[in-house]
Amino acid sequence: MASEVVFPDDGTIEVLPIHFDVPEHYIPLNTFIETARETEAIIQALNERWFRGELEYRIVVVPPKEGSFLAYLGITIATVGAATWAFLQSDPGKEFIRELTGHEFKDLMGLAGRKVRERVLKKPPVEKSKEVVDQSSQEEPAKLKDVFAEEQKLATSIVVIETTRKFLVTDVSELRRTGLTPETFQEGFEARNEFYRACADEKEIRAVGFDEMDNFPIKRRDFARLQVSVEPREAQLVADIPTVEITSLTVSSPNWDRGDSKRQWRGKEPNGIWRNFQVSDESFWALASKVQLNLHGQDTMKVQWSYLGEGKQRKSFKVLKVLEYNGEELSEPLDENALDAILGPHALDSIGQTDLFAKK
Repeated sequence: MASEVVFPDDGTIEVLPIHFDVPEHYIPLNTFIETARETEAIIQALNERWFRGELEYRIVVVPPKEGSFLAYLGITIATVGAATWAFLQSDPGKEFIRELTGHEFKDLMGLAGRKVRERVLKKPPVEKSKEVVDQSSQEEPAKLKDVFAEEQKLATSIVVIETTRKFLVTDVSELRRTGLTPETFQEGFEARNEFYRACADEKEIRAVGFDEMDNFPIKRRDFARLQVSVEPREAQLVADIPTVEITSLTVSSPNWDRGDSKRQWRGKEPNGIWRNFQVSDESFWALASKVQLNLHGQDTMKVQWSYLGEGKQRKSFKVLKVLEYNGEELSEPLDENALDAILGPHALDSIGQTDLFAKK
């Protein structure tokens, strides 16, 4: 992580550098405004996708350093809601953070804690009378609470900035594995397209980077590659929105080779219909790799899965969470926050959903 943190009087600011490789140390104002606006649009799309629009924040411009055209966009978060913080600490949230930032959430939280405490420790000591000391000792729990709240805001800022950085430089084929696709993250990809169109339109921009180094990994030839086709909203069909369902399966043909992407699992639904499906539950595969599952000749599973289409046209079944395996409880269903992050817009099948959010 190359972003740095600024501590103004009104809160912490996590910074995303946007580094343009240009012959002179300037670019047209319109190019700067357009790329900054589209970066902000990506952050807003991430807020809608990950946090259901509940994150309160401001995007600010931090003065650039001399010696190159290195712009700094900063995010300062006003509040982190309980639902947002719970999602970040959940297994699905940690998994998305790992996939989209390359870092463990506990490491980001540790980094935020160190930065906040460095700020606190840098404050010069003030000589106090005994009465003031007694009063400050009583206020210490409140101060610790304030410090933790600041750490929460900064950790969330780091997650948003690092996710934005990864999204701006990563091919769509790799992003699909994280659940960010042009179909489910339309606003984000549209903003990224406009970002690189603005870069391509300015002939003086030879490359772009998102840190302070001078290696500029995104070359001019990459501007077109990172623009992807996004289907117009009005052309999207309801049938393309995945439906989530909880069901039981009798498995006749499991595939324990995680690397085999060609052969799917095969199981029978309670209605007797056989389905081919994929299993994308990382915690389930972790148990399988450690041989901690009770396996039978014919296994049974209770799963939370998604599919496309309706009725007899249902297809593309994917197990999001294995809830039980051969009667052994493994996990609880993903909640709406996690489902939004994985699938984007989706529907819930009315059958078998009564217990979806019952266990908390």
